[in-house]
Amino acid sequence: MGQASTKHEAAAARIENADRVIVDSSALHCPVCLCIFSRTPVILPCGHSFCKTCIRRLIENSLQFTSHNFRQIFECPLCREPCASDLALTKNFVVDALLESVDDIASLKDLPPADNNLRVSNQRLNQKLREVEEQQRILQKQLDEQKRTNRLLLTAAVLASGLFLAVLIKFMW
Repeated sequence: MGQASTKHEAAAARIENADRVIVDSSALHCPVCLCIFSRTPVILPCGHSFCKTCIRRLIENSLQFTSHNFRQIFECPLCREPCASDLALTKNFVVDALLESVDDIASLKDLPPADNNLRVSNQRLNQKLREVEEQQRILQKQLDEQKRTNRLLLTAAVLASGLFLAVLIKFMW
């Protein structure tokens, strides 16, 4: 497992500063109907994604064959892991985001390459700017808190020294 996580960390480092990343398009296809996901796919507990229509059809078919046993279970078409047929189908937003990204990049192809690169760079710079502004806000808040603490300590020191002098003068007279 350590080797796999190191591999993923290395891939993440390469992706971090890349303008574009090449992804195997098979991740964007439903393994049942082999069509590209036209809507946000659903993800099963085992982690596999399918068209909502394909999964609903699979559930209906499995219920027809097992209705005499009152089993309301279907199997993942890829790994055969059992799933409850009353399972709330969860949308796979990662695949959805990939599809949107592909669509965004396709719309960029109409622009000259320099404009495209500038747009991507501008998006990254804006993101970095937001991060820096957030960090600046946090540091400013810490600075203001430190100034307040310093003023309180200084006030306490002045009061303590004044009190000390008053006591000292009283004993000297």
